[in-house]
This record gives sequence, structure tokens and C-alpha cells, in this order.
Amino acid sequence: MSEYAPKYTFKEGIRLRLLYVLYSMPVILFLWGIFGITKISYWLECSSYGRQVFFYGEFVGMYIFFGCVSLFFWIKNDYPVIKLKQYPLPHKKVLRKIKYKYGWRAVMPVVIKLIICISFFIISIWGYFQATI
Repeated sequence: MSEYAPKYTFKEGIRLRLLYVLYSMPVILFLWGIFGITKISYWLECSSYGRQVFFYGEFVGMYIFFGCVSLFFWIKNDYPVIKLKQYPLPHKKVLRKIKYKYGWRAVMPVVIKLIICISFFIISIWGYFQATI
């Protein structure tokens, strides 16, 4: 077994990057349409609960959303890394030249990502108490 993970070919790498861009465009447009600050700011002063709803969304909902999305995208690849204690996973292609890591060196980035996800949820709990006006 080689000490480096197998790489995508140049064509596969370009294709994969283009697919990432194509998949992210509808998500960005959707979030831009929902969370547009100009749409919220007109309604904010008209409703008696407008400011409270805005602060709950800003300090609670946004961090729960970020935590759930990051867990959704990271857990699929990171759980097998914790289980096998190897990164990159066997027979998984990578975009750039990466040496295989074993043991705690493979698990440490996964633990850091998990701490980031948990911190989003902790910040949302803190934000719940900050948003009460």
C-alpha cells in the first residue's frame, strides 16, 4: 500500500469542483431569499413581536442551523475516520496529494470539527437567554 492516498485525475477534479459550484448555487440563492435582511427590516418595526422574533432567529435559530448543517455534512465522512483511525479513508480519492495519517493524528481534526459543532449549539443556548428582551 502506498503512503499517499489516490488522487483524482485532472478531469475528475475539475468535474467535481464544477459540481460543488452547481450544487451550492441553489442553496445560496435560497438562503439569500429567505434571510434577506431587507425583507426582515421592513417587517421588524411593524409588528409588536418583530424585534423579538428577529433576535431569536439571529441568536438562536442561526446557530442551530449552522450546527445541524455542519453535522450533516461532516458526520458522513468523519464517523468512519474515528472508527478506523485513518485519514483519508482506504480507497477514497482526494483532490491533492495527502499522506495517510493514523491514530490520534487522524482523529484530532475530526474532534476539532465536533467541538466546533457543539459550540454552535452552546452559543444558541446562550443566545436564547440573550434574546429575551
